[in-house]
Amino acid sequence: MRTLRIAFIALAAVAFSAAASSAQTQDAAKPAPAPAPQEQSQEEPKPQPVDVFHGAGILIFQTPDGQFKWWLDGRVMLDTAYYFNSDKGNTFANGVELRRGRAALNMQLWKTWAAQFDVDFADESVAVKDAWIGYTGLDHSLVRAGNFRAPFGLETLTSSRFITFMERSLLDNFSPDRRMGIAFSHWRDRWQATAGFFGPALEDTVDTIGQDQTHSVVGRVTALPYARGNTIIHVGVAAANMQPKAATSADLSDASRWRVRARPETHVNRGRFIDTGQVKQVDHANLYGLELAATAGPFSVQSEYNRETLKRTLDSLPEPTYDGWYAYVSWFPTGDHRPYDRSTGEFERVIPNSPRGALELVARYSTLDLNDPGAGIKGGKEEIVTLGANWYANANVRIMTNYLFVKNDDNAKGDRSYKTGDKFNVAQVRLQIIF
Repeated sequence: MRTLRIAFIALAAVAFSAAASSAQTQDAAKPAPAPAPQEQSQEEPKPQPVDVFHGAGILIFQTPDGQFKWWLDGRVMLDTAYYFNSDKGNTFANGVELRRGRAALNMQLWKTWAAQFDVDFADESVAVKDAWIGYTGLDHSLVRAGNFRAPFGLETLTSSRFITFMERSLLDNFSPDRRMGIAFSHWRDRWQATAGFFGPALEDTVDTIGQDQTHSVVGRVTALPYARGNTIIHVGVAAANMQPKAATSADLSDASRWRVRARPETHVNRGRFIDTGQVKQVDHANLYGLELAATAGPFSVQSEYNRETLKRTLDSLPEPTYDGWYAYVSWFPTGDHRPYDRSTGEFERVIPNSPRGALELVARYSTLDLNDPGAGIKGGKEEIVTLGANWYANANVRIMTNYLFVKNDDNAKGDRSYKTGDKFNVAQVRLQIIF
């Protein structure tokens, strides 16, 4: 009952605020006196530089002329997880971890140049995440080069600061993720498109044996067929052509091999149940993705489907195909909503309407099938149902709780020789601070 009273009070507060805002808007809508006519300039209007950081960050340093700006950006995520109810007697390590401990510097240089340098300090090691330089002087466009996420997947591209669940779905394991490359983005009010040419991941450096690094081509287009206020419909398609990484002197057989594997949407225990192993003699992989999302005030739904096919170096070899999908629903009993960024086709930071914070209730189903018996691949299939609740104390502090029901098929022995056909549960909690 107390929760209902809080929800009712919050909704009433939102309604009152909206009514007040409407009254102010009506006053502001009164026509102003017409300005005196001026002589029209013959010069074409110049494109205005864009803010690729979308005003992110509260602590901003800038020069008096506004030519240079620096945003500080960071996140700390503390997780705990408990695993239980294993049908087959598989054992998992319960515990806690620093899931992410990141610090980033976002920069605007001479108004038309931008850069980002983002480092993660989790696992007592230093890992560079984003390191890129971009040009923003073109109208509604961004050209950037460096290390950043390839444009594939709505949930994958959504920052870990803003994802709805503690971990992204099983589908995230298909994504090209971060790679060195160059990409061009262009957007308008109802659509955006991004395409790029990418090399290897940052850690895949050139080796002494002299083999060329491999490359990938990745693209994504999204659109809003309907958009009015906090009600939108998002659709998107993405495609990628990716080559296996090059061989190294440490492992000459590493070339032309492709592997897909996934954790069961938890990270404290890092075992994986579904795993294709190293598929040999792979020339490239073709990956396709479909996206669908919709919001209506405090309600939202989101879903994606991915399909990957491996093309082999010999026509006589079978071509394995894997696929997976997820769908989830979100509801704010407190009347809040998930903001959407039209320039990137992604969801952004939730800012509570009330000083008491915002409550979000969520549920997700996801599945990934890495079996292709016709191609001799028995990587396993996993299905997960997740129930969760997020409390946004404010725009910077969030507590997340997830309860998972995991189901594996008889091929899901994974990378640690787990007993197959298992079912088990996971309870996990995160304390998150972002700035």
